[in-house]
Amino acid sequence: MIENLNMHEVREHYNARFDCHKRLSTLLKTGKTTDFLDLALGISDPIGNFSAREHGLGPQVLSANRPETIIKLAESFLSETDPNEMVRSIYEASIKYLKVSVGSEMAMMLKPSNFWVANVRTVWTHLLLKHDYDLDKANEELKLYRSQEMTSEMEYKIWKEIYRLMKPSIAKVCKKGNEIAIEQGAEPGSLSYMWFDAIANALYEQFATH
Repeated sequence: MIENLNMHEVREHYNARFDCHKRLSTLLKTGKTTDFLDLALGISDPIGNFSAREHGLGPQVLSANRPETIIKLAESFLSETDPNEMVRSIYEASIKYLKVSVGSEMAMMLKPSNFWVANVRTVWTHLLLKHDYDLDKANEELKLYRSQEMTSEMEYKIWKEIYRLMKPSIAKVCKKGNEIAIEQGAEPGSLSYMWFDAIANALYEQFATH
């Protein structure tokens, strides 16, 4: 399926995300809190956080929580290197409407060398590989994850496990993506987690049952 993607378009998506990463880093470091939060939650530009934007979560996060609580979580991502610690930080912060999908996307956009995104698009891509590119099985399992009625503790355990299991899939997708990109004359992304995110976005848009 990756061979059916336009890797020049995937690269453009990667570039847009990387440019946004630089903008977010600058806004956070210079203390421009309002602009940072609007971008990090996909309000001013969906490229900042697709998870938040697609589900209309950005305004809800801002209205239900104190800005400094969200900033504190974002700053913690900069000092962390362990993905499991990052996921734990999201749940320990207890920020209403901000869980793994939105939080891990914020983490990757700030520190793409250490963290990957666990959102609908990337988890679906992981499931696609798990089921040997069987679309029906990937779509069905994704529904199960999204429809569960879970306590916060259960949700944390499940998403922590999903996040951990994604790493081998990321390596496989990036390897294949690099090969196809080179065949098409496109330059592969140098940041693997952000490159995987761009490929997963394209796969989901083209093949998933939305």
